[in-house]
Amino acid sequence: MIGYIRVSDPQRADGESQREAIKAYAAECGIQISDWIEEHVSATKTKLSERKLYSLITSQQSIIVSDITWLGRHKVMALLAR
Repeated sequence: MIGYIRVSDPQRADGESQREAIKAYAAECGIQISDWIEEHVSATKTKLSERKLYSLITSQQSIIVSDITWLGRHKVMALLAR
């Protein structure tokens, strides 16, 4: 399982709170995080195909996020259709 972290505005936040939430959930559910991917991009200003997340989805990697909106608020359905 890959832990996916997206920081849209590094001036206002870092990925540490997301990382801690993912770790806590994984520990509670017995999930092993094998790798971490962290992106510093705005989902609304970046094409889906330009994001690391896109390659994870298209390669059918299993990912875990702290909040589904970090996948991209308006692009979730496009991601799930992959």
